[in-house]
Amino acid sequence: MPAIYLRFDSSHERELMEAAGAVEFNVVLDDRINRVATSLGLCTLDDMVGVSEGEWSDVLDAMPPHLHEHWSPDKSPWFSCDDGIAWGRRLIAYIADHPQEFSDWPSHQSDATEELRTFVDVLESVRSTGVNFQLFYAA
Repeated sequence: MPAIYLRFDSSHERELMEAAGAVEFNVVLDDRINRVATSLGLCTLDDMVGVSEGEWSDVLDAMPPHLHEHWSPDKSPWFSCDDGIAWGRRLIAYIADHPQEFSDWPSHQSDATEELRTFVDVLESVRSTGVNFQLFYAA
């Protein structure tokens, strides 16, 4: 099943890969997290996805079809760790304060919160390096 992963814009990416490997957003939760982000006026997971020109053909297979029109290799966003941390914390707080949004699948609330906490923790652990991040789809 495709998932959304984290990567950094650093020449030291290999050293940071272990930390980045801890972050995996399950595409089952992707839509819920995106809806919460949109309701808060924040960018979505999809808005943070980026790939290089060389990766584009491989990514098309893993990327949800609705993103094919929305995204292209020339739109490869990078975000600061501070922005990612603030984004994740706002979503975590909202999810904690609005459990009814997950009443149909209560485990999705804890799963989304866990994924977001891991995301924030990883970004906090590498923030001092000054790296930026983006997300990418992989099967």
